Amino acid sequence: MAALQWRPTPNLEINFDWLRIDASYDNTNQSMFAFQGNTWNALDRLTDITVEDGIITRATFDNALSVLDVQYREAAMTSDSYRLNLEWTGDRWDVSAVAGYTTADGGTQRQLFGEFLNWSNYTVDISGAPGRPGVVTYEDNIMDDPTAFAFDGGWGAGDPTQGPTGWNSGWGGNIVAKPTTDEEQYAQIDLGYELMGAINRIQFGYKYRDHETDQRMSGVSIPIYGYVGDTSMFNPRQVPSNYLEGFDVNDQMRTRFVIDGAALADYLASGGYLQPWQTAPEVTVFGNAEFTSQNWNIQEAAHAAYVQADFDTGRMRGNFGLRYVRTESESGGYTCINQTASGCGTTEADWEWVVATKEYDNWLPSVNVAIDLADDLILRLSAAQVIARPNFADMSNYFWLSDQILTGGGGNPDLNPYESLNLHASLEWYFQPEAILGAEFFYKDIDNYILQQTSPEDHFNQAQQAVTTYQISRPANAGSAQVRGVALAYQQTFAYGFGLLANYTYVDAEADNGDPLPYNSNHQLNISPFYENGPFSARLGYSWRSEYFTGVDRANNMYVDDHENLDATVSWAFSDQVSMTFAGQNLLDSEYYNYADTVALPRGVYRTGRKLMATLAVNF
Repeated sequence: MAALQWRPTPNLEINFDWLRIDASYDNTNQSMFAFQGNTWNALDRLTDITVEDGIITRATFDNALSVLDVQYREAAMTSDSYRLNLEWTGDRWDVSAVAGYTTADGGTQRQLFGEFLNWSNYTVDISGAPGRPGVVTYEDNIMDDPTAFAFDGGWGAGDPTQGPTGWNSGWGGNIVAKPTTDEEQYAQIDLGYELMGAINRIQFGYKYRDHETDQRMSGVSIPIYGYVGDTSMFNPRQVPSNYLEGFDVNDQMRTRFVIDGAALADYLASGGYLQPWQTAPEVTVFGNAEFTSQNWNIQEAAHAAYVQADFDTGRMRGNFGLRYVRTESESGGYTCINQTASGCGTTEADWEWVVATKEYDNWLPSVNVAIDLADDLILRLSAAQVIARPNFADMSNYFWLSDQILTGGGGNPDLNPYESLNLHASLEWYFQPEAILGAEFFYKDIDNYILQQTSPEDHFNQAQQAVTTYQISRPANAGSAQVRGVALAYQQTFAYGFGLLANYTYVDAEADNGDPLPYNSNHQLNISPFYENGPFSARLGYSWRSEYFTGVDRANNMYVDDHENLDATVSWAFSDQVSMTFAGQNLLDSEYYNYADTVALPRGVYRTGRKLMATLAVNF
């Protein structure tokens, strides 16, 4: 980074900032799946089942499918940001102007994905959820046997040296490139004029922002003929001893093997799986509809103008104003124009780049008032109309299908922004120095909130060679909702440097149709005791929030269970130049538990582990 400052006159200051980031994020992801709900691979192998309160809590399968997926990604990001700022102050007028430009590129430069299959007898058990959310047990343990998982050679019979006759092609994975770019330019000017009287300042300005984000994906599926090898070829090793620590699982899961992702990537890239008659498949944009549909471009331009007046009558002060915003967006992507019996054609002529446009205008008034009821008591009132635009990923026309289980998902270029009328009233009592007791009451009337929803759509099924109804998940504007709540805050410094900061928020939120509002917890609590005395300081931070709704997936309401977190920091300043800080994050090793409709149906359980840091700072 670099910064330049110039003050050519006492009234004028000019600043220029530059920031460049170069980062790499190469990684390997390894996932083992038991596909017990897949009709083509396991569901017809069901031999025993246990049902409790309408939920399948335990099921046993004979000679059913398990899958090991390994993805090796080479990912990177480079960005440059430039910002020029000008500040001028006169006797009554002041001007602030800023212009900037940011560009970034990166994403997945290369992804090599290998899939290995196994057929075994196993039992899946979720009866212990949420405490023991899911256990897979194999009759003969295969989780520590790298020879048990092999590339799918089609399970046919034949002589590989004689060509593909007699062999069924198996799917061994894919090779993918998915680079992204992001670019934004913006400019803003604000002018202020000082007045005499109750209204003491008028301010107005204009801002322009132009943002473009782009994803270009190309890839190729890897066809496997015959037996070409298993995971023992790729330097297998047992997972570390603390693998799945904190989860109640069996020893089979805790001692599973993993492979060397880079070794697998080299094998796939070099064509090590190819039979004598095969040629290496070509990575293209149009070779597979799955890849073509993940090419998209989004451009969004926003114009905003505002006027604001500040006032001060002694006991009462604040501001009121009006902002006008116009948003124009374009979302482009490929649409198939040549549907064949085996799906869409595989050349550029079979696809057309289609752009969906969206425009909307918003008038956003606001008012903020602070009233000194007494020297130590302040009443604050505010009202504002606000918006929040959809994120770019939701606006894309990205689309995918799973032909076997008839599900899919994608974006929605026609999304409208969140709109909300926000009303707030708070009372703050400063009952002693460095102490406050406050209460805030709020109401929000929300329109067009965005929710991930699932609905039936008809699409061509390449596996069944027919148009089939899929359950497609997309972001959608779900309607209106009301939010009512209260927030209580307390902070006080006691004797000898000890103190306490705490706040609690209760929120009652519900959509017009009775559904819960996404990501809203009814209760949130934060408690932070601290000690600050001379060169030494220490602080604990505890937070808790109750369960919350996240969206709808395949006709199930999705929730995250209540969870808590504890952080701590301790600092010591040896001198004005040297200090040491110790910090601990997630000291409770908290669990993030995601479930469908009831905690007895887990969808995902996550632990990030504890993080400990020591920092030495030297200033000179």
